[in-house]
Amino acid sequence: MGGRYEDASHGLYEALIMFAGTTGLRWSEIAGLRAGALTLGERPQVVVRTTLVSVDGRLQFCETTKGRRPRAVPIPPFVAALLEQHVASLEPGALVFTSPSGAELRSSNFARRVFHPAVERCQAVASDFPDVVFHDLRRTAVTLAVSAGANVKLVQQTAGHSSAVTTLDVYAQLFAEAAHSSAQAVDALFSRVLA
Repeated sequence: MGGRYEDASHGLYEALIMFAGTTGLRWSEIAGLRAGALTLGERPQVVVRTTLVSVDGRLQFCETTKGRRPRAVPIPPFVAALLEQHVASLEPGALVFTSPSGAELRSSNFARRVFHPAVERCQAVASDFPDVVFHDLRRTAVTLAVSAGANVKLVQQTAGHSSAVTTLDVYAQLFAEAAHSSAQAVDALFSRVLA
C-alpha cells in the first residue's frame, strides 16, 4: 500500500489490483461490487450489475452499468482464490472492496493513498517501470485476453463494450498483433504437416 494507509493492514488491495488487471472491470464497477455478484469455486465469475459513482461529490450506487445491462465476466481461478476467504465472511449485499475503515472506495483517494505510492515504489526498484493509472489495469485485462487468443466477442463482453466494433476500434492494435500471431501459428501447423 502506501500513503495514508501505509501502516494499515489491508491485504485485500492486492486482490483488488489482480481482480482489476484480469477482469477488466471499470473502477466504478469494482467500487460498487457486492459479494452476491461473485460466484467462486469451479467456474468463478462476477455478474456486473452495480456501480458506485461520484455525483456532485457524493457517492451514489447505480443499479445499471455503463452498458445498461448486467454482464458475466470470468475470474481467473488464482484471483478467485485470493477473494474466497474474504467473500465467505460477507453478506451478499456487502461491498467486496472497501477502505481499511470499511467505507466505500473513492477513486481519487485510492489513487492518491494506495495506487500511486505503489507505482512509485515499483519505480524505485525498477527505473523503467512505467507511469500507470488505474485504468491501465483495464487495458491489461483486455491485452491478456487477446494475447491468450480470446475472440472479439468474449473481449467485448469482458470489457463491457456495447458492440464488438467498439472493442475493435479501441484495441485495434492488439487484434492486429494477434492476427499476425495467428498466421504464424497456422504456418507452423502446416509446416509440420507438409514437412
